[in-house]
Amino acid sequence: MISTIRNSNKVSRVFSNVASKYDELTSFHRNVGEILISKIDNIEDPETILDIGMGTGYLTSRLRDKYSSSKVFGVDFAKGMLQFAKSKKDRILIACADACSLPFAENSFDIIVSNLAYQWVEDLSNAFMESRYCLKEDGRFCFSMFGRNTFKELFVSLDDSLKILEGRDRFPIQKLADLNYVDSSLADAGFNVRNVYSECVKVRFTSMYDLVRWIKNIGANSLKKDAFVGRRLLSKANEFYSTNFSEQDGVFATLEVIYGEAL
Repeated sequence: MISTIRNSNKVSRVFSNVASKYDELTSFHRNVGEILISKIDNIEDPETILDIGMGTGYLTSRLRDKYSSSKVFGVDFAKGMLQFAKSKKDRILIACADACSLPFAENSFDIIVSNLAYQWVEDLSNAFMESRYCLKEDGRFCFSMFGRNTFKELFVSLDDSLKILEGRDRFPIQKLADLNYVDSSLADAGFNVRNVYSECVKVRFTSMYDLVRWIKNIGANSLKKDAFVGRRLLSKANEFYSTNFSEQDGVFATLEVIYGEAL
C-alpha cells in the first residue's frame, strides 16, 4: 500500500516517538474533540462508530463512554500511538490503518469522526471518499483539521528572516489545506450535504522558542527535506516574532481549526 499521508514514514515515526507524552501536551486537541462530540449529540443509539486518526485514544474513549452500547473502532497509522492506546485497556477495536485505505466494508458505520488528523493527508478527496464508502447511507461524518492560517505568524517570521539571511523569498514548507479545498474535496468524495467552516484561536506562549518546542513535542514538525532550520535562522526569526507578535508576557500564535460535517 502506498500511503498518501505527507512524509508518511517520517510522520508515523515522529508520532510514535511522542506517544507517551502526547496527552499531556494536547489539551487544545481535547477541547476541539469535545466540540466534535457536541455535534453528534442528536444521534441516538448508533450501532457502530469510527475514529480516524485516534492517536492515544482520548476521543475514542469519550465516544465509548458516551455510547456504551455501540461498537467503537479506532484507526491510526502510527504504531506507537496505537500501542499506547491499547495499554489503556479500553473496550475499543483498534487497527493500524491509513485514512486513505480504510480496512472496512461499505456501509459499516453510523458515525465517523476525526479530530485534527486530516491535515496530514495529501489527497483529501481520496481520504474523504474512503470515509464516504464506509459510512452508512444515513450516517454522519464529523471532523476537524488544522487549516492554512495555523502558525501563520511563525511562517511570516521565517520567511522574513530567510529573505534577509539568504535572499530567498519563502520558507520551503508545504502549506496546509484551506477552507475551499476542504469543501471541494468533500464534494468530490460524494458528500452532498456538508457544512464547512473555520475558527481561528490565539494561543499564547512565553516565546517563539516555546512555540517551536510545543510543535516538536506534539509531533507536528515533519518538514520537507529541504526545510532546514538552523540556529541562525531561528534567532533572526525570534527577533522578528518578538517585535511583531508580542502580547502581554509573551507571544501569540494562530491556530485555525476547520470543522466539517457531512451526510
